[in-house]
Amino acid sequence: MKNNKKLIIISLLIFIFSTIATSYWYILLHYSREHDLENITTIVTQIGLIGGFFTTFIFLLINLCIRKIRNKGFRAFLIIILIIFFIVFVYHLTLNMVFYHTDSPHSFLKSLMEL
Repeated sequence: MKNNKKLIIISLLIFIFSTIATSYWYILLHYSREHDLENITTIVTQIGLIGGFFTTFIFLLINLCIRKIRNKGFRAFLIIILIIFFIVFVYHLTLNMVFYHTDSPHSFLKSLMEL
């Protein structure tokens, strides 16, 4: 039970930190635009939460691999695959953040899912 509480707290901290980091990263990429409270709220809800969700989800998958899979070789293989997937996700997220503007009629999630 103690490990579950610790995992929940760590997951929440990762989610909050990665949401803030993703939102701040978008603001830095578009620093020439004026950012008021409404615009920052839009950035956090459209962009930051998506980055936070995927980061936390990949962390939980890695944690699940570490806890449940006993074969060290297979566990290492799965963790490497998840890390590569995370790197590809960050690259794709960055490209979409560079070209996405919050005043666009399309949502960030829709533009993120397009290839």
